[in-house]
Amino acid sequence: MKRFIIQIAIFSVIACALVYVSGNILYYFINKSGYNFLNNADYKVTESIIRSRKHIKVKKLVLGDSVGTSLYGDCKDSCVYCLAATVAITPVGHYLLCANFFENNKEQLPEEVVLILNPLCWTNTMEGGLFYSTFTKNFFNDEFIGYLDKEEVEYLNGESFSKLCNQRWYQLTPYVPVLHQTQDRGVGISPIQYKYLLRTKQLCEANGVGFRLLSGPMRESLKEAVAEVFSSNPHFQTTLLSGYFDSIQYLNDTDFCDQLHLKQDRVPKDFFCLYNDK
Repeated sequence: MKRFIIQIAIFSVIACALVYVSGNILYYFINKSGYNFLNNADYKVTESIIRSRKHIKVKKLVLGDSVGTSLYGDCKDSCVYCLAATVAITPVGHYLLCANFFENNKEQLPEEVVLILNPLCWTNTMEGGLFYSTFTKNFFNDEFIGYLDKEEVEYLNGESFSKLCNQRWYQLTPYVPVLHQTQDRGVGISPIQYKYLLRTKQLCEANGVGFRLLSGPMRESLKEAVAEVFSSNPHFQTTLLSGYFDSIQYLNDTDFCDQLHLKQDRVPKDFFCLYNDK
């Protein structure tokens, strides 16, 4: 019996070591190659994180949701460099990507940061399985935790297995635990989104970098729903957010492949004319 227990213990140690080492090796190759070896559905977040580590001089840094990705996701040149990922990471994740890029490019910051977000998703919060898989497992680690406020760190520490998020092997697993925490969704815009939207703007201003908040194109049939959001909260009457709603371009429903994204053949080469901006 004693020998059996010793064998089990040795096997467990070896298995844990193999998982740990293989996870780090795989993550290393993903980071170096940028290739989605695991066919991860949330890989766009990983790709944006990898890009945020790059040392590169750019004029326009694009952040945002999947609509931003569809418009500028392939841009990674000296004029427009895209870190857009998904709406699921919320402005908290977009702020962390921006802060990380600034940290890695202190001496050559972009001229402007452009944040592209959907006007019907302002009540998203730091809760649910999708947020855990896209944000918590990717950002709640030593690389990004220093950019978060104490309140958010304490909140995320309350999530299941949050301590494992610093481990590469756990980041790469598709596992999402049962979650119980909730956050205030506010009216029209959640407090957490508004807080980190302002943090991104303030980060840019503190570094002499321009900041623009824009909306991707919207279906004509959603115009009334967007108008209701705009009138729902005094925050939307501020210069920053009123200008954001003014940026919305409504297109025919037939131009869209789903509720939010343009059909591939309807996506213009440079929707916001970022390459032509002086």
